[in-house]
Amino acid sequence: MEGVDKYEFLLEYLPIEIVVKIKKLNWTTDLKCIKTFTGHTDWIRCMIIHNNMLFTGSGDNTVKVWDINTLKCIKTFTDHTEWIRCMITHNNMLFTGSDDHTVKVWDINTLKCIKTFTDHTGWIRCMIIHNNMLFTSSYGTLKIWDINTLKCIKTFTDHTGWIECMIIHNNMLFTGSHSTLKIWDTNTLKCIKTLTDHTFGIACMIIHNNILFTSSDDNTIKIWDTNTFKLIKTLKCIKTLTGHTHRIECMIIHNNMLFTGSHDHTVKIWNTNTLKLIKTLTGHTDWIRCMIIHNNTLFTGSDDKTIKIWKN
Repeated sequence: MEGVDKYEFLLEYLPIEIVVKIKKLNWTTDLKCIKTFTGHTDWIRCMIIHNNMLFTGSGDNTVKVWDINTLKCIKTFTDHTEWIRCMITHNNMLFTGSDDHTVKVWDINTLKCIKTFTDHTGWIRCMIIHNNMLFTSSYGTLKIWDINTLKCIKTFTDHTGWIECMIIHNNMLFTGSHSTLKIWDTNTLKCIKTLTDHTFGIACMIIHNNILFTSSDDNTIKIWDTNTFKLIKTLKCIKTLTGHTHRIECMIIHNNMLFTGSHDHTVKIWNTNTLKLIKTLTGHTDWIRCMIIHNNTLFTGSDDKTIKIWKN
């Protein structure tokens, strides 16, 4: 918002809710790339922040650990033998999923591998943790692990393609695959609904204010009303967002703004209330694979082998 800094002194005379809205808008419209750092030798597929450390997983088969304050790499894990596609943290443990068909568990305090799961027979595409259960996905397969014993307790084979993304909301697990979205009861571990509105594979999803956003290889974001989650059969797609020219690979929400990263090399920012596009970030020269926001700073990882940091 041009001119806000010049008239900053006037903000003290405005209602607090107006000040908050102005500063949020200013943060979005003034986002700029302030740093690009390199270190990986192949695309960056996933990232997560824990205890002031940024963990990044890459197609170079490594996980790198970066000090979030100095932005320097402090450790590189080389235990995986293929691409790292997903990661998640829980109770000072880092879980990493790889194309080598394994999930590795790392002690974040010692930065050492303490366990390797080998039950999958295909690439590990995504992971999520809920109620002391770790859910991991591969081609047509969803596995559930007891987070305390680190043992597999259940395997689902309901999907017929790669399960690319998962999210949990109100004790329901949503899994996205080839044009289908399945909904599971996390208490009974049964599939209760399948939605087929997308025309190609579902790449990622996110929930905000009881609204489910799903993105697909059909280059669209579909928005689902989840106020009637108890009556799953009434779920309807209420809006489709278009703007990207290629697959939407990742999404996050911050301050009522939806950030979408795409194979068109851009990040687009949408207002979640009006569902209008408010800004496009350019700078990467290849597909954007992952994003995370920490302390009002946006981190993006790309196939151009770089991590970019965006701030106002």
